[in-house]
Amino acid sequence: KAEDLSRREETEEARDLFQQASNLFIDAEKSIKAALGKIENEDEKENAAELIKASSIRREYCLGRITLEEAKILDRKGIHVASSREYGSSAKIFQNVSDDMEEESDRQELKPITYLSRAWQAMTRAEAELSPNLYLEASKLFDEAKEYSFDENTKALALGNSSFCKALEAGARYEATRDMTMYS
Repeated sequence: KAEDLSRREETEEARDLFQQASNLFIDAEKSIKAALGKIENEDEKENAAELIKASSIRREYCLGRITLEEAKILDRKGIHVASSREYGSSAKIFQNVSDDMEEESDRQELKPITYLSRAWQAMTRAEAELSPNLYLEASKLFDEAKEYSFDENTKALALGNSSFCKALEAGARYEATRDMTMYS
């Protein structure tokens, strides 16, 4: 539900549901840990340990999503420096979650959101500093996100943002230099 709300840009509601999910994963971890000592069968103990690890990873993912939704909220309010910081934090969380995953396919699924978070971090920082170089960096990161994306909507989003950042980079360079070659 939180993922769906996020896709529909209902960020505050998505953030709140990701927080609820995170709390549920904490409760699940505690419950499984409490029962772990009573389990005698080795296979069941192994399954319980795997569930604890999975709950921890999913909780961390939810924390990354909470941070990402906070970054979006700050960006919409025009608080670009704080937004950039939150996007950077979410990228770090997603990278840590990815590093904790055992399956390569699971790690690959997190690459687009990690790159998108880094790209949005650079873009919001560029907006705060009016930096052509940061717009260019954001454009390259959006291109990376596009390469790792599986679905067409995410690819289109990344491509559009990349092009937008290239235009903003040229506009910022023109504004700073008044070089007519940058105008077109």
